[in-house]
Amino acid sequence: MFQLRSFLGYGEDIIIKPAIPEGLLSRMPILSYSQVVTLARENNPFTQNIQKRMLEASRDVSQAKADRWNATLFVSFGMSGQEDRFAQAFNSNNWRNNQVVNVGIKIPILDWGKSKGKVKIAEANREVENSKIEKEQIDFNQNVYLRVQNFNSQSKQLELAKETDIIAQQRYNTSIEAFVLGKIDVLNLNDSQSSKDEARRNYIEQMYLLWSYYYQIRSLTLYDFLGNKEISADYDKIVD
Repeated sequence: MFQLRSFLGYGEDIIIKPAIPEGLLSRMPILSYSQVVTLARENNPFTQNIQKRMLEASRDVSQAKADRWNATLFVSFGMSGQEDRFAQAFNSNNWRNNQVVNVGIKIPILDWGKSKGKVKIAEANREVENSKIEKEQIDFNQNVYLRVQNFNSQSKQLELAKETDIIAQQRYNTSIEAFVLGKIDVLNLNDSQSSKDEARRNYIEQMYLLWSYYYQIRSLTLYDFLGNKEISADYDKIVD
């Protein structure tokens, strides 16, 4: 309770009474891998990062090819003037008739294969990057698939845990009655109580795993499957 109150920002005067939610299984949908992976590709930053890296790799190749025929245009202009005072030397009336204007262009004719080598390196880097991207896409799809399978399977696990919890509670109630009547001893009663408590802990643990898998999928897709809507935020309202 201390840890939960600290996490929620409550004071010591707040008493927390946890309650197990009812009807959770009836609310949980059965997710489709195709739907989840489509939403993940549309809304997850992973897709934008992949596209950015592919464009950057292609850009480097195009830049290397363009640099092979890189021509430099240059223009230079010079003038001189004479006057007793420095500032007046730049007056147009004092310029001499020896102004010089040079216009030229530099075109690489022979670079001993250096530019061609840069293109090959850029193309090789692009191939390496594409291989990495392809592997990351496969890993991403597999990660989505496993999370969907875990979520769908966890609903069944929670249902079994709930049935086990109900049976253990009924057994414990029966054991109490039998103990009062003197039909069982304390050891059997304690065993029944331990089984009841273990079944309840397991039921809560399975419920935790179900929610954990669900919110992992939500974070990948930015989609609320319970409400059937995309997750969005009004940042202007949050700032205000």
